Amino acid sequence: MTRHVPELSLKAFTDGDAAERARFSDALMAGLQDYGFIILKDHNVPVELLTRAYGLAEQVFALPDAQKRHHARGLRGYTPFGVEHAKDNPHADLKEFW
Repeated sequence: MTRHVPELSLKAFTDGDAAERARFSDALMAGLQDYGFIILKDHNVPVELLTRAYGLAEQVFALPDAQKRHHARGLRGYTPFGVEHAKDNPHADLKEFW
């Protein structure tokens, strides 16, 4: 069985009737619960803006570790690589995030 990250159309929510908006909301929640994210299509965010945002994010995460750790604030701010772990799992997650 192959699983796929949900691909949702924003137009189903913005242009849809109550039933379509409810289906969108349910699929959004399921995608976030099952995968932590979804693929959103039919939005009006220009590709150039998305490309610029990804480039800026790459610059932030390329900063020296000491500079990033200056912004570690517990539940807010930066979380360094290997700090968090999944519930009931003693092994650190292999991610860093802001």
